[in-house]
Amino acid sequence: MNQDVNTRSVGVASKIPLPQFVGYFLWLGTVGFGGPIALAGHMQQDLVDARGWVSKEDYVEGLALAQLAPGPLAAQLAIYLGYVRAGVFGATAVGIAFVLPSFLMVLALSAAYVRFGGLPWMQGMFYGIGAAVIGIIARSAFKLTKLTLGKDKLLWGSLRLLLYQLPGLHVKSSGCFCWAEALL
Repeated sequence: MNQDVNTRSVGVASKIPLPQFVGYFLWLGTVGFGGPIALAGHMQQDLVDARGWVSKEDYVEGLALAQLAPGPLAAQLAIYLGYVRAGVFGATAVGIAFVLPSFLMVLALSAAYVRFGGLPWMQGMFYGIGAAVIGIIARSAFKLTKLTLGKDKLLWGSLRLLLYQLPGLHVKSSGCFCWAEALL
């Protein structure tokens, strides 16, 4: 193991055994849903805020690197956090634990959809799950935006101007940003 990687946040994040850390990602990969923004929000809430297993600085750095790199944001963030915790072995263990449950579920859902896809109850179930996911994504997007932009009025203004340029969003985004800035 790389000692420089492991001692980086000794005073800020609490040390836990690697199997427990990997177990969290196995659990999140199994029960977490809502896409990368929602999963990254869960990681921030659980690992940084609630448990203190990861420092805020390590989380924000990992989130920035995961956003820059092409590919699945949540998986890259999880792998980065595994790397910070235990080097290459930690990154590999966390990556497998996080991705494997989703892969197995997609295989099972694909088989169920092929077999029962035309049934109304199956279609209704997928529509209901979709509605719940939209709410989770909206909540997580707000929390990540708030974490990333902080109290910097210039960044909030820049984001407001950017979203104002999107067709159909200028009225909605202005109201949302006034509400969001009031919460800061």
